[in-house]
Amino acid sequence: MALLTFAASVRAQDFPQGTFFVNPALDRQVPTLRKRDADRGSQPLQRLITDEIIATQPHEPPVSSGFFQRHLYRADRKNNRGTDRSKRRSATPVGGPGGLTLGPPSPVEFEFGPNTGWWWFDNASEAQIVERLDQGFRLVDIEVVQANPIRFAAVLVQNTGPYAKTWWWYFDRTEAEVRDLATQNNARLIRVQPYESGAGLRFATIMVRETGQDNTTWTWLDATSIEDIRDRVYNRNARIIDIEPYEIRGVPLYSALLDNALTGGPNAVLTHSQASGIGAWIADNPGYKLVDLERRPSGGWVAIAARDPGLSYWWWYLGLRAEDILHLTGRHFARVVDIEARQTSAGLRFDIAMTNNGLPQQGVGNNFTARDEYDRRLRDFVKRRGLPGLGMALVKNGRLVYAQSYGLARTSPTEVATAETLFRIGSNSKITAAVAMLQLIEANAVTPAGQPVTMNTRIFQDILSGSSGVGSALGTYNTQLDQVTVQQVLQHIAGFGGINPITNTEQIAVALGIERTPTCAETVRWMLDRPLSTTPNSNYFYYNTGPCIITAAVEVLTGQSFEAYIRDSLFAPYGLENLILRSSDIFANRAPGEAEHYSTVADRLSGAEFVRARFLELVPSWPGGVPDYADMLVRFPYGGIPLVNGTAPGGLAATPAAYARFLAGVDGSDGNPLISQSSFDNRLTATSPFNAGYGAFVAVNSANGDVFHNGAVGGGLGWYVMKTGDDVIWTVFANSSDNNDLNELNQIMIAAYNAARPAIDASTDDHFPDLGIPAVSP
Repeated sequence: MALLTFAASVRAQDFPQGTFFVNPALDRQVPTLRKRDADRGSQPLQRLITDEIIATQPHEPPVSSGFFQRHLYRADRKNNRGTDRSKRRSATPVGGPGGLTLGPPSPVEFEFGPNTGWWWFDNASEAQIVERLDQGFRLVDIEVVQANPIRFAAVLVQNTGPYAKTWWWYFDRTEAEVRDLATQNNARLIRVQPYESGAGLRFATIMVRETGQDNTTWTWLDATSIEDIRDRVYNRNARIIDIEPYEIRGVPLYSALLDNALTGGPNAVLTHSQASGIGAWIADNPGYKLVDLERRPSGGWVAIAARDPGLSYWWWYLGLRAEDILHLTGRHFARVVDIEARQTSAGLRFDIAMTNNGLPQQGVGNNFTARDEYDRRLRDFVKRRGLPGLGMALVKNGRLVYAQSYGLARTSPTEVATAETLFRIGSNSKITAAVAMLQLIEANAVTPAGQPVTMNTRIFQDILSGSSGVGSALGTYNTQLDQVTVQQVLQHIAGFGGINPITNTEQIAVALGIERTPTCAETVRWMLDRPLSTTPNSNYFYYNTGPCIITAAVEVLTGQSFEAYIRDSLFAPYGLENLILRSSDIFANRAPGEAEHYSTVADRLSGAEFVRARFLELVPSWPGGVPDYADMLVRFPYGGIPLVNGTAPGGLAATPAAYARFLAGVDGSDGNPLISQSSFDNRLTATSPFNAGYGAFVAVNSANGDVFHNGAVGGGLGWYVMKTGDDVIWTVFANSSDNNDLNELNQIMIAAYNAARPAIDASTDDHFPDLGIPAVSP
């Protein structure tokens, strides 16, 4: 769950910063991280030339271990890797004394074209590549990762549609042989990589038939200098499309491909001793994107930046393992267009540039006339923020108007998110504890001593302490707790502060003598002899263990587990019992239809996603049964948070539509309310003198009546908003949790709602039945 930095539906609310399940490394930065940007215009060529960049220290990103290979889509069509051609044409040098006449539109050397099926290899043999080529693919980039026996890193696309070309690839060739083959094939080179073999300098190359837009004036410069390349690019109108640095006997040299096809402006040749310098230039020239990035053998970098290759989204990453590429291509729904490989002491590492390869979208209500107001904003948000997947639902008068999911439920193996995908919802779960308690109050539930439960019931003295579900204090009972009421816990004004016990599972388990994650009831027992931070009813402090206290009270009052109670009393009345569930602490045990949840890109690449286990069932025991808590590291989304004792604090997973349907029952807009209007107005949304913007585990905008919350927990984040004045509800959840995303996501949903409001008000459709959810009451 997240820092509660709410941006309310209309105006911001000021909430003290309470934290829950926050990754200790949440704010750590990753030097291997990418630069990604959308097109924001172009810069003059004069700026390009004068901004040549120079620095001093080479940059080396961190590395780790492991590799394997991966594809996204498959095809079964045969390609043409080469046949004899009778017509021959010599390659013509570029950049004569008088410059060049602009050629035809730029060919797709960099493959920044429409979405397509593609494949990549990290360490492949010739036979493996040929097998894929025979299934209808062609090479667009190739790297020799080992000369003897020869192994390749490679990128392929389906050789169909706009990518269909007659083409060839070769390796272990001399310069003269490559030039002869280009002439024989009437072809132009689009990739050349020099490498040292036992026989001396050799080249791997990809070439395409010189026809149509590929029929341009071009040249290959080998064993040249960066000064010569720049002279041709900046002074003689040549466009650079490929560059490869190498050394012979310690002398730095370059191989470069250039042509005269200038679409959208020239390409830039960038050199810098640090990758961050390349990134800084790109940030200052947002009309450009990296299409080739190379490490120089002696240190530093050389790169090609192309002006507007044709797509708005792109990314680059350095020092990746092969499995990182697999994850990132799925996470961004992108495909690799340039791959550079190098051997390190930890194994192969890769630098890549990726381009957008579309974004899956699936849902109901596709005839909603204002759908584009949501689609374009949310698709852009998912792409820009690197979210694997996101789902939303929009309800008017208890009817489902529109529900969509964008992106992936899992990155590997690929699973597309649908309107029936369950996402972790973090602190958006808290309202279930409030509604459960209000139902019991309305139903005249009584304490173990037989007294009616009210908002003023002393929750520790009258319900919890000494009960069969909680037990007695481990030490001397803290009589301060006798002052704490149900209402104070619900409004976060009960005097608690500091570390939330629900995250302190190790200490509680040791104190209780158990070797598993404590339950909410056990956590409450551990709290009974602990001091409060302040006097009850004197201060607001957002306290995530509060819902755990209410959970334990519900269990004492009903004799049921909290999960059973909310299933039967909150979700089953609307047919939602299989669509709102507690998320599992163990990935393999996740609910059917539940998305995989992911750390941020920064935490994954830095290794910061690995934290000490808080879900203690994953911790092995030393001889004698002593748990080895100190040395057990787990991925933060699975084991780094204790969802088993945090269902109400933030442990639920739900489809956006199902949770919106539940909320329609909370506010009564469906005509079949879970609580009375009086409870909604006077208990759920009533605020305290210490925070006029917070009620019973819900945030409230007093200016317009909006009731809302957000949350981020272990790879899940999102919002719900109940616009009670408009009888509108929306939910939006994602399967990666970066707290920095929350406020922007809220503003996006507000902007979409404001733009779509006339169409929402006019809609009479109900698409709940399309998702197997019963329609609202007539």
